[in-house]
Amino acid sequence: MRRQLQTDAEQAASVVSSYYGTFERQPILVGCSTEECDWNIGGRGAYAITISTPVATILRLSPRGLSPTILAHEFSHVELQRRIGTRAQLTGAFPTWFDEGIAVLVSDDDRYLKPGRTASERCIRNTEGPLPITPFEWSAIAGGDHMIYADTVCRVLHWMDGNGGRDGVLQAIAAVAEGAVFQP
Repeated sequence: MRRQLQTDAEQAASVVSSYYGTFERQPILVGCSTEECDWNIGGRGAYAITISTPVATILRLSPRGLSPTILAHEFSHVELQRRIGTRAQLTGAFPTWFDEGIAVLVSDDDRYLKPGRTASERCIRNTEGPLPITPFEWSAIAGGDHMIYADTVCRVLHWMDGNGGRDGVLQAIAAVAEGAVFQP
């Protein structure tokens, strides 16, 4: 398992680096190959959980999270949060739903995206209602409705269409890193 996890992590890091231009903060990976192991270390159904602190980032992976797609999703969070800082992430200066949507996009998770080039081609579900701004709001909703990830990536794709695509995302991240509040 260790060798496969390392291979998957290298692949995921390459994907994230391709999107962001860099992937500087390598997280500590704690992966479980059994549900019992996952339960014993606090897993309660999530594929993966990323815990970022100013000193280190720990990524806990359930057996269902041991894949390059899930790792790329989580690594995207690590890189984005490294750039904007913990405070901006926790306070909603960069909305959690937008972070989640970018992570789905970067990982190209086919559970929440269709093949295609445009937002209308790629979106699986596109709801209009408000999405969670802070991680605390997110955790209360996402466990009950996994398709919220499809909503977030669709909203991000539509935002990107009118705001410079990937470059617009990277500019918004840089602005938040400088103290701005991002309101997509």
